[in-house]
Amino acid sequence: MSAVPVRPLSDVIGLQITQTQKGELERRYAKTLLGQAILPTDLDQQSWLYTMFARAQNVAAALPDDQASQLPAAIMLANFGRGDEASVLLEKMLARNPASGDAYTVLGGIYSSQGDLDRSRGYFEQALAYAKTAGENSMANLKLGEIDLRQNKRSAAEARFQAALKANPRLAETVQGLRRSNSSQLAPPLKDR
Repeated sequence: MSAVPVRPLSDVIGLQITQTQKGELERRYAKTLLGQAILPTDLDQQSWLYTMFARAQNVAAALPDDQASQLPAAIMLANFGRGDEASVLLEKMLARNPASGDAYTVLGGIYSSQGDLDRSRGYFEQALAYAKTAGENSMANLKLGEIDLRQNKRSAAEARFQAALKANPRLAETVQGLRRSNSSQLAPPLKDR
């Protein structure tokens, strides 16, 4: 007797969503911390995303020691506006694996989006301390530089940006965008003529 292939629920109920769209949604919501809950406007994409969210939470609950399951579940919680639950999940993950730079990075991002810059800085510093790759190093430095900018510590920010660019020159456009954004926020208001 042969096994019946298991198909995702979204395929069974006939959602009109392409593999490319699914991949983009997964990249955006399960691998990238958005900092706020923003759902796609398309109902089929929302339905698929909710299914993916439920699946990620179920897998994380079933495999509490599996970092590869915990991290996307936490990111999705945060992206669905449930940052406190994501933080608890990540803290549990760090209790089992205190050298997880990725968990520190996501926690730093959650607290940064909540405006707790001091706490965020502490997590990004931990992420930098546990960075194993140039990519992890550059991301931690980039985020620390961003916090420095938000706290008007321009020279510290610039040093962090230079360290990030040294590890990953492809971040040049991102760094320039952060610099421009901060410059426009610090510019004096235009006087009426």
